[in-house]
Amino acid sequence: MAKKKRPPAPREEVELGVRKVQAMFDEGKQLRKDLAALPKKGSRLATLEKWAKERQSNRDYLWKAAKLADRKEGLTRDDLKDVCRRARQYGRIIGRAFIARLLSVPSAKRMSFAELALKQGLTLSEIDLKLSEYDLKQRHGGRRPRMLGSVKSAEVGLYKLCVSWNRLFQFLSEEPGHRPSSGGVQLSVLPMDVQVAVHVVENAVVVLRESLENHLPKVKQSRETATLRR
Repeated sequence: MAKKKRPPAPREEVELGVRKVQAMFDEGKQLRKDLAALPKKGSRLATLEKWAKERQSNRDYLWKAAKLADRKEGLTRDDLKDVCRRARQYGRIIGRAFIARLLSVPSAKRMSFAELALKQGLTLSEIDLKLSEYDLKQRHGGRRPRMLGSVKSAEVGLYKLCVSWNRLFQFLSEEPGHRPSSGGVQLSVLPMDVQVAVHVVENAVVVLRESLENHLPKVKQSRETATLRR
C-alpha cells in the first residue's frame, strides 16, 4: 500500500520558511566574500565567532550559511529557486535543518532527493532514515581518503578516528542520569550480538590508539598531561 502524502502546511508558514532560507543564502554569499578577504585561513573560525556575537547570532548558523552558498558543496542560486518552488508547490515548510540534510546528499542526486522529500512531506526523522538507507546502499571503494596521502597523515587520521570511536563508546556506555541531556540509545538496549561486537571493536581500537601514540609523541605527551591534571 502506497504511503499517503502529508497535507500541505498553511501558505503563510511555507512562505516564511522560503524567505528565511533565501535570506540565509544571501547572507552566506556575503560571508564567503568577507572570509575570502581574510589574510589567513586559520582565522576564519575566530572571525565567524566574532561576527556571530556582533550579529547576536551563532557561529554554527553562519558556518552553515556560508556552506549553503558554496559553489561546490552548497546550492547554486538556481538550485535554491528550484527547492523554494517545490516547497511552495507541495506546501512544505523548509528551514535550516532541512537544508543541512539536503547538503549531505551528493550533488548529483540532491535535487531528486529534494523532490522526494518535499512531495511526500517527509519529517526530519524520516529524512534521516532515508539518508541512512542511502548510505548503506553505497558501494565500497570510491575516492581514496585524503588521510592516506602520507604515513604521518595516515597515523593522524587513524588516531582521530580512534578518538571519535572512543567518545561514541563512552556515550553508549553512560547511564542516562550521567548524560547532559535526556534520551539517547544505550549499549544495553542493543541486540546482544551487537553489544559483544561493539566491545570487541572497542578493545581493538584501544590497542590501535596506544600503538599510534607511540608514533605520535606530541599526542601521547598531551594526553598524559591531561590525565595528570584530572
